[in-house]
Amino acid sequence: MGVTAVLGECARIFTHPRMIFKLAQRELNVDISTDAYIDENRNIEQTIRADERFYLELLVIQAADEEPSTHKIEMYFITYCRKLSHNREASTGPDWRDDRQWIPGINMDNGYFQMHEYQAPAWAQHLNHIPSHIVKLTTLNTPIHRWSLPGVPDRFQVFIKRDDLSGAELSGSKVRILQFLFAEALRQNARHVVTGGCLQSNHCRSVALTCRQFGLTPHIVVARVSKKEELEAKGNALLYRLAGSHLYLSPTCSYESFSQRLRSLAGYISDKYREPCYCIPLGGSSPPGMFAFITLFQELIEQGLFDNFDDIVVSIATGCTAAGIAVGNYLTGSKLRIHAVSIALSKEELTKRIDLMLSDIGLSLGTNDIMDIIDGYIGQGYETITNVSANTGILLDPYYTGKGTQGLLEELKKNPTTFQGKKILFIHTGGKFGLFNGEMDQVMNLPGNHANYINEWPEKDIPLVQ
Repeated sequence: MGVTAVLGECARIFTHPRMIFKLAQRELNVDISTDAYIDENRNIEQTIRADERFYLELLVIQAADEEPSTHKIEMYFITYCRKLSHNREASTGPDWRDDRQWIPGINMDNGYFQMHEYQAPAWAQHLNHIPSHIVKLTTLNTPIHRWSLPGVPDRFQVFIKRDDLSGAELSGSKVRILQFLFAEALRQNARHVVTGGCLQSNHCRSVALTCRQFGLTPHIVVARVSKKEELEAKGNALLYRLAGSHLYLSPTCSYESFSQRLRSLAGYISDKYREPCYCIPLGGSSPPGMFAFITLFQELIEQGLFDNFDDIVVSIATGCTAAGIAVGNYLTGSKLRIHAVSIALSKEELTKRIDLMLSDIGLSLGTNDIMDIIDGYIGQGYETITNVSANTGILLDPYYTGKGTQGLLEELKKNPTTFQGKKILFIHTGGKFGLFNGEMDQVMNLPGNHANYINEWPEKDIPLVQ
């Protein structure tokens, strides 16, 4: 097998084959055409680190000298990944181009961790800041089904979009945003990622675990925690600590000050380690985050949204999820009404933030033109959580979906004319790990609670079967 044939096999196997050819042309002085081996639609522009260049050069030379079989070429690249992983001081996880990609004839990962060019829906292609790439982290097209939610007035029917089924440790709609943000981080050759949130942040948990899957180091700024003793190993905090996140404690401060701390830390990390550091804003609220939910709206269309529903209800924290859905609804000329139940910020604060998001992607709209923000449900929704789980088997969390569902039920009863029609679609954004932070202990044993059906063994009344 000659050099050209060997390089062709490399291109077939390797995720970013143009690097192989560039190395061959420079280091081996081999003049060959890449067109026969490379699919031009794949992401192929990457910056090669010094250690990567060394191992790639070594492997290409070995492959050319030894005239190996396809199997040996695959083994060379597996060796490359393992060597590269061990030689990166800042990373304790496997390289994101791991050996799952080179098992011949078996599609084991269904494209997971592969980067692709992103194509925005046709109705959104005139917007600003369209992401260029997306990396697959989960299987989407999450199901929609009827939800027999207790307490819904008879005139309404409620359905649920199950984004809580988007994965296991990455469960929830946050993974939709991260598919865009991590594509951008990888294209910038980031070795570190900085983000932040509250102690029980779903966002921080998802970012930390995704970092480790790509061999990156997560740095988490924990809001409203000033002492190490205040940290806990429960719920989401347990999971991002298990991911080996570098934690930075941040006393209470404003949203703007906290965002500034994230950006400042990213610069500090980059200088300290002399490696690129990517900063993800609070909650992932950014233009790429908006497009994650613009894409979700296209998914809903393909699932029969226009023919089957009148209103959409979703919980809203920093605004990105609801804004993306509302933009999709507006741009498609849909007649549905979007309702966002605030779980943290006032309607005034959210309106200001979403107005800026809309302007940033090139829309001359106001928040009130495209969605109905419902506030007044910022308190914990513990009773709703236990009532819903006991009656429907759907798990809600105390921070997002619990409050959002409570808001939906109350509005259906108190302000039914707010809704455009009778068929309501609730977007379940995930967050189930928030149930395991210990706060549910205070309600589980309350008299009359749906989660408190506990009986001692009735030994006298149930004779044992012989």
